[in-house]
Amino acid sequence: MDAEMIVRLAGGYNILCAIIHVLFPKMLRWKKDLASLAPANRAGMKIMNLCLMVFWLIFGYLYLFHAPEIAGTGLGRSILMSMIVFWVARIFILQPVYLGLKTRASVQMVPFFLIGLVLNILPLVIG
Repeated sequence: MDAEMIVRLAGGYNILCAIIHVLFPKMLRWKKDLASLAPANRAGMKIMNLCLMVFWLIFGYLYLFHAPEIAGTGLGRSILMSMIVFWVARIFILQPVYLGLKTRASVQMVPFFLIGLVLNILPLVIG
């Protein structure tokens, strides 16, 4: 498998992340759980989630429709490296500090996140 194909796979993964964020309010019972928050904090959670959906859609688009540039240019490699920094921070810093690995769900998220990390590392390694 070549670097461009892996970038496209990463693009599909990014779209999947956007879809998962669409499901967050229902999955995480936000109607009930966020009701206890102040209106500004409740709105902040929703806004951050929408921003993450946009983030994933942008990177999904870039990876799917500009795979040659992502895999084969300096700017593309910088984008891949930026996403690697994102995943390393998400997996090894933010997850342990803010959520921990105490629940089954938090442990199950780590392999899913590692897929994102690997999909961004591989094009740099094989390209």
